[in-house]
Amino acid sequence: MDRVKIKEKARKLIKDKLWEVWKPMLLVSLISFVIGLIFGAIDPNGENAFVGTLATVSTIFLYPLTIGVYKYYLNFVRGKELNIKEIFNPYKKLGGIILIYLLMYIIIGLWTLLFIIPGIIVSFSYVMVVYLMAEDDIDGMNTLRKSANMMNGYKMDYFVFSLSFILWILSVIFTFGLTIIYVGPYITISQTLYYEELKKISKKKKINK
Repeated sequence: MDRVKIKEKARKLIKDKLWEVWKPMLLVSLISFVIGLIFGAIDPNGENAFVGTLATVSTIFLYPLTIGVYKYYLNFVRGKELNIKEIFNPYKKLGGIILIYLLMYIIIGLWTLLFIIPGIIVSFSYVMVVYLMAEDDIDGMNTLRKSANMMNGYKMDYFVFSLSFILWILSVIFTFGLTIIYVGPYITISQTLYYEELKKISKKKKINK
């Protein structure tokens, strides 16, 4: 995987389009913030177990919104028309999305209970699950298997790819969050482009079999 080219392409794509990338991020953050305010007002001390349970459930119900954001970014890197309203479309498959997240967390959790390192490795197997769901590939364990197959042989490569942004992340800390305006879109679009390249490689593997 040519990480340099992926990052270079990401920089070109976000040039003068930072707002386009930030829009879905800010909308989801606003929705999460409002929900947090509501539950905080109802139970300011966090002592009500029922309210705490509702808060947890509300977080789960935000999963489809996250998938919608990934779909938005896929459309962005593919040069398609962007419609912020479409990030709500995954709610049509709410049950399937929650099931996949549940299965993923259970599998990663069980591996982590055995040994921490295998748990981390398994978590890297499923990093493409969100993109697959964004493409309406919502099929329980089959979606998890597809992500694992895509990442087969690329887990270390993706780890190094993620690690290559460490200086950018540190810049956000040292500038008290100012550089997040650029760093957020840069990393997000780079990760999306990585998925696109990995998808091409996976297709070639299937053809050559």
